[in-house]
Amino acid sequence: MIGTTARPPDQVPGADYEGWFLQRDGALASKNKGLFIFHCRTRGSGFFLRVEKDEASEGLWTAMQRIVGGFPQAEVESGNCRFTGPEWLDYLK
Repeated sequence: MIGTTARPPDQVPGADYEGWFLQRDGALASKNKGLFIFHCRTRGSGFFLRVEKDEASEGLWTAMQRIVGGFPQAEVESGNCRFTGPEWLDYLK
């Protein structure tokens, strides 16, 4: 959780990712440099995820973009644009 000590992935509660801040190990000393998960909730047969990039490393940000785009039924909103998972991956290329 933001503002607390780092925890390994196996200690993150699977049912509640809201408020979690993902960082690379080397960035732990730097506050607010990572990905902040605002919302992560089930929605129908899928889920809703809202992530904010707070000076995250390019590798971490790229990994998150590809993971989200890997869901074929994903709907990605960025600014005033909407993409399906495959469209998002094409856009990233």
